[in-house]
Amino acid sequence: MSDGNHEETTGANEWLKFAKRDLDAARSLFAGGDYAWMLVTCQQAVEKLLKGAIITRTQQKPPRTHNLVQLAKRTGLEFEEKQMELMRELGIAYIESRYPATSAGEGDLTVEQAMSYLSATREVCEWLLRRIR
Repeated sequence: MSDGNHEETTGANEWLKFAKRDLDAARSLFAGGDYAWMLVTCQQAVEKLLKGAIITRTQQKPPRTHNLVQLAKRTGLEFEEKQMELMRELGIAYIESRYPATSAGEGDLTVEQAMSYLSATREVCEWLLRRIR
């Protein structure tokens, strides 16, 4: 069980390591056809890279939030609109996946849509990594 201070004690390298793990999990979930949970792990990969970017670029602790748009603004980076749109969509999917009877059900995404989300997430993650390192 966490002591609640994970964001405060985790360094940028730890966030990057966990982001890679989440992106790898997203790829595995895609391969297994679990597109709803794939979106969750895509969101988590981006979130953790954004938190690593906040630490690296601002030397500040990242805020305790899952809001990707808010985190992106805290990095000081200039994102393209398509990147921000992906973050908004992943944020919605992350919230909806946590509750029954919402639109993020197992059958909502086609394989093409899931592949598009995974590809866009990978691109944003690579873009962030180039700016962190």
